[in-house]
Amino acid sequence: MDISANNYADIRSRIFEALEESGMSQKEFALRMNVAPQTVTDWKKGKSASFVRMGTMLSMVLNVSPAWLVFGEGEKYLSKEENLKLLKSQINYDVSMLRDTIEVFTKANPGFSFLGLMVAAAYDQADKGTQAAVRKLLDVNEVPQESGRTSEAM
Repeated sequence: MDISANNYADIRSRIFEALEESGMSQKEFALRMNVAPQTVTDWKKGKSASFVRMGTMLSMVLNVSPAWLVFGEGEKYLSKEENLKLLKSQINYDVSMLRDTIEVFTKANPGFSFLGLMVAAAYDQADKGTQAAVRKLLDVNEVPQESGRTSEAM
């Protein structure tokens, strides 16, 4: 979405018009947008325009068309099919960005393993009995201590 500084106030107005019509509280809206409630308050008061980077998400959460949100043109509300299409598009974009990030990170850090990180996280979340069983299977007395992780002797 191409958003110019000239229409921030108009976009802000349409965001809060749609929010009011949705019946959603600002707190719930913030949660769905994955921003702090203060951020939504700042948007409303004109103290921040960070919403300009969130056009697709705003459209999905408020169920309004991107064209209406940005330019005030066209149909206001999205059909269920249009909302799903927008959601799929956003998910595909997010997955693509994540893949690119992982590729760049692993090239820069050849010894790093995302699988190892996931295993370590699962171990940390496991109960003490499961952790002890894993250590026994791996034939280790303790797990090496890393940033924020604790090790326990068997």
